[in-house]
Amino acid sequence: MNISSLKSKYCPNVEEELSKIAIEQVEGDMQDIIEHFNTLNTQLLDKMYKEKAENIFKCIPMKMEEFYEKFDRECMNIPIFKYYDVYQMFQRISCASNEDIVLIKEKLLDRAERYTKEIEPEMKNIKQLKQVIDDYLKGKDQSIKIVMLKEFSTGLECILDKYKTGIFSKNESVKDDKSAE
Repeated sequence: MNISSLKSKYCPNVEEELSKIAIEQVEGDMQDIIEHFNTLNTQLLDKMYKEKAENIFKCIPMKMEEFYEKFDRECMNIPIFKYYDVYQMFQRISCASNEDIVLIKEKLLDRAERYTKEIEPEMKNIKQLKQVIDDYLKGKDQSIKIVMLKEFSTGLECILDKYKTGIFSKNESVKDDKSAE
């Protein structure tokens, strides 16, 4: 199973796939096999997201239109920042134009509001990215780029603060209450 997973792809519907191989009774050994299958499937999902992150973030700063299109289409509701190196992300963002830095920040804030639970796993990397930016900014003379990066860091702090205080989850419960009516 391990060897076949090297050439396999992530399976989004495990139950359906397992039903195709007619596992009627789940014995002790079979349960171990299914658990191992699920572990491998999770690893395949991580691999898929890492490849997707690399493919999308490599568009910064030279192919920003392509980045925005792919990010909006493929990454708004997945924790893609979890799968990309924080230092490379900083390098790419710092090389982007001032306008693009602002647009990326706004996109992240909007995304955090709309897909709260889905992107929570990336908060560790968001925190690290903020720290990398803040460390870079220490002792730097004021310039437009420095101001843009400070604003970007402030946007990341806003996202992190909302997760810490649970504001997002309170807003979600209000939405859920309204949809129940």
